[in-house]
Amino acid sequence: MDKKLKFNTLLTELVEIANDMGNMIDKETVDSHFKELDLETGMYTAIYHYLNENKITITGIAPDAAKNNINQTFGVPEDFDISKEEASFVKMYYDELKNIPELTEDEERILVNQLIQNDPTVKNQLIEANLKLVISCVERYRNQGVSVGDLIQEGNLGLMEGISTFNGNGDRIYQDFKEHLNSSIAYAMQNSIDEQIGSSRINEHLASRANSLDITSKELADTLGREPTMEELSKYTSLPEEELRNIMKYSLDALNTIE
Repeated sequence: MDKKLKFNTLLTELVEIANDMGNMIDKETVDSHFKELDLETGMYTAIYHYLNENKITITGIAPDAAKNNINQTFGVPEDFDISKEEASFVKMYYDELKNIPELTEDEERILVNQLIQNDPTVKNQLIEANLKLVISCVERYRNQGVSVGDLIQEGNLGLMEGISTFNGNGDRIYQDFKEHLNSSIAYAMQNSIDEQIGSSRINEHLASRANSLDITSKELADTLGREPTMEELSKYTSLPEEELRNIMKYSLDALNTIE
């Protein structure tokens, strides 16, 4: 099982254990629960913090130990807006980056030249060498409705797209390569934000229409003395039956989500 998935599974199990014990658990149980993953000390600090935020008391540690600054624990930029829920996964991502050997500029130049000569074997090396470039781009796009974790994911997809589509030539091949990657990463992040904003606006619009339809349906029911049929509601609102069904489906989906 993937380490991140295993961690998520174990964390969910631990919360359930704590809930069964009256929202209280001891430090030894927490530590032993994740023993198989061989986590660093900083990860346990994040786990304690997560449990504390979920109103779970941990016996055996000082209360302040669960409230350490998340960004300081992770060694990421202090002003990164990382939620408690995604903090542990972002920490894992940073740890993975630390294990990737860095290339010198000359080494990367050689790989870029091989790339434009259609050598597919260098793509993975260039992706790994530029993962930190994604992190540097996150700062410009955070706090705009998309989580840091999702921005990193979208940025990585943009990075891979940028490497696959680069076909530079001329005297500035390396500089053009870096600019192309920056543009591709930035586009991917901005696009995810735009999609999120668009989705929110659509949902707001549908919610407004569902509310209006509900009021109209009740008015017609009062007039008829019974629930109106779809055909009657369509004539009353001058809306096609298919459109009415879509609005009702949205309303039902939203209700199921709340439940």
